[in-house]
Amino acid sequence: MKTLAASFLRRLRRTPTYAAIWLRRLGKWLRADPATKLGSLLLAVLLFLFLHRLSPKIDTRVIRIPVEPDPLAGSSKIIANITATEVKATLRGRADQLQAINPDDLRLRVGSVPKRPDETELRVTPRRNLIQRTDGVSRAIPEGVRVLSFDPDEITLTIEEQCSRDFIIAMPEILGTPILGTVNTNAIDILGKHEITVTGPSNIVAHLYDNSIRLATAPVDVSNSSQSFEETVDLIPPTAIRPYIDEQDMKVRVRIPIDDETLSIPVSNVLVNVAAIANGERIFTCSPTSVIVTVSGNKTNIAAANVTNIVALVSGNEAAAAEGGSAELPVRVFFRNPGLYTTLRLHEADPPTVSVRAETVDRSLPSPEDPKPDVLFVAPEEPPAAETPAPEETVPDQP
Repeated sequence: MKTLAASFLRRLRRTPTYAAIWLRRLGKWLRADPATKLGSLLLAVLLFLFLHRLSPKIDTRVIRIPVEPDPLAGSSKIIANITATEVKATLRGRADQLQAINPDDLRLRVGSVPKRPDETELRVTPRRNLIQRTDGVSRAIPEGVRVLSFDPDEITLTIEEQCSRDFIIAMPEILGTPILGTVNTNAIDILGKHEITVTGPSNIVAHLYDNSIRLATAPVDVSNSSQSFEETVDLIPPTAIRPYIDEQDMKVRVRIPIDDETLSIPVSNVLVNVAAIANGERIFTCSPTSVIVTVSGNKTNIAAANVTNIVALVSGNEAAAAEGGSAELPVRVFFRNPGLYTTLRLHEADPPTVSVRAETVDRSLPSPEDPKPDVLFVAPEEPPAAETPAPEETVPDQP
């Protein structure tokens, strides 16, 4: 080793001498027939540039590859933790080959059955042959592309005993209030299996099971519902055991029972309006003049049911067309605010019909627009004059 180092130092010190010798030789070569020599040199440069342009472009690319553990087939153990979920691989090769690589199609598969029963950690060095395509149909890295490095250059796997536990699916949370009725929370049902078997590392699965963890589902909104219904919701398990649950178990079918109308109240003294085209020729009367209307709905919305929000109508035109100008007609009830129909329900009026009479206006009678006749002034009678008492007569005294 010392001899090689000494030889390298001697050659390094002689570099200026060697450079001067080669420059002198190049000068002598050019002085002998300089035109031919310069032409040859120019031709060589052009040929080099041409070949360089035709040669494929070499480039470098860094991609991120997800890390996936291999199932430890034939073993009671499982990979519980990985220190890196992805690696950065630096590749070098032809630019067109590098651009054709899709990192989403690649996985770095790591893991192997421990050689010793008490082994709890595995250290894996990422290598080219550990990179696999997700479809498994072709070579992961094209031939001619080199893998220069991985970051990180070592991955630690934690090995645990695996176990299986049956986790109960929790009832979904209810959002909102039904249009009619209330949700019977005691009767909410999970359709299908009520438990899901989870197989994974004992330090995760057994720990959650021992703490009575249930598998939650996405909440169910009942704001636009008025009767019982079924719905498919997503399962939302704890993040730690999500990788150990099959995709087919991530959907749950639930039934939400909604009880019928929870509260009905009568609204009294709803005035009956006669709807008709009168043209000043008829007047309409109805008997009775008011009805009772029953309104049903949720307890939180029933307060909006009052006389000012309800309209009762009968058709005066039907009465006018009837024989004798009188008819027993049905009362139709409406909410004055259409938005109340989304939360409340109107029932039939009580009584359901009223007697409507159409009478022709008598033109001989003065109408409110006609001038009123003058009222003559009559002087009140004077009260009779009071009688004045007569003067008392005086009787002269007798002598």
